[in-house]
Amino acid sequence: MKLVLASANRHKAQEFARLLPGFDVEPYAGQLPEETGSTFRENAELKAREVHRATGGRHWVLADDSGIEAAALGGRPGVRSARLAGEEATDEQNLEALLSLLEGHDDRRVRYVAELVAIAPEGWELHARGELPGTLAPQPRGSGGFGYDPAFVPDGEARTVAEMSPQEKDAISHRARAGASLRDQLRSASAETDRLLLRAIQPGDRSAFEPIWADPEAMRYIGMGVPRVGQEALDMMDRLVAHREEHGFGLWTVIPKGQDRVVGWAGLSVPRFLPAVLPAVECGWLLAPSAWGNGYATEAGLAALRHGFGDLRLDRIISIIYPGNERSAAVARRLGMRQAGDEVHSVTGRTVSIWETLGRPGG
Repeated sequence: MKLVLASANRHKAQEFARLLPGFDVEPYAGQLPEETGSTFRENAELKAREVHRATGGRHWVLADDSGIEAAALGGRPGVRSARLAGEEATDEQNLEALLSLLEGHDDRRVRYVAELVAIAPEGWELHARGELPGTLAPQPRGSGGFGYDPAFVPDGEARTVAEMSPQEKDAISHRARAGASLRDQLRSASAETDRLLLRAIQPGDRSAFEPIWADPEAMRYIGMGVPRVGQEALDMMDRLVAHREEHGFGLWTVIPKGQDRVVGWAGLSVPRFLPAVLPAVECGWLLAPSAWGNGYATEAGLAALRHGFGDLRLDRIISIIYPGNERSAAVARRLGMRQAGDEVHSVTGRTVSIWETLGRPGG
């Protein structure tokens, strides 16, 4: 599958091709926008969205932005890492400038940060972040690497990154860590069934979810008790989006084919409230009442189980069902799940039923 990298740097394209097997990564030779963002993510978004627009959404697009942050400088140089000593500064001049800024500081903690933004042909996005913490040595050492590598000593190491082999650097670098996160997310970013399109939840889906979150009956079925509106809705949206980046998988939006509208969510997530004695991945769903009775929850749930037992290689998946939710209990039965006991919700104090399935769905 072709992926257009928002950079003309062929060496960077080759690096991402190693990090993202299965993608044919090609550098982009066109004009890129000025990096006016105040964060690495904002700059990566600017580049990715412009290249996605310029290429007409024909392929996946990937953009990155990265740099170094010093604790004693409040996170600087940050997005100015490549221009710390001036717009035309060399790597050596930038490193000399940072060493000078940290001269006399006892706190020499630094971290490399990489932010990746990938945009699907349809326009929805995935985000990944990688960090490499360390300290800045007082003097440069080593001849490898580039940028701040000659003075960057990763935590747990005595050598600078410039003293490491390229293979050693690739194994621990901030870009490799971000790439690993993105690779995991790409595996589970979307799915398709006979009647449904399923893709990663996006911040823009909030307008479709808010009527569901404001519906007392729908919210009662997932145990929240009361509608979620205003700031509570914003916080919930942030958690749903962040889950995928944190765990490498997450919930999908449910879109019936031919309708071009979001009717809810379904998929896999890690429950936050279950006690540590019951670690598990949950198969869950929440649909607008107008979409009930169509079998969408079962269809999306089967796709989630196939993904969990197949791509994620899980050996157990649960569903959490609240008292009185006979609709979800019926879905769980159709998914081949069985009741496996009760747990007490650590926040609400309500007893919930745990349903489970082992191995492949239907097995």
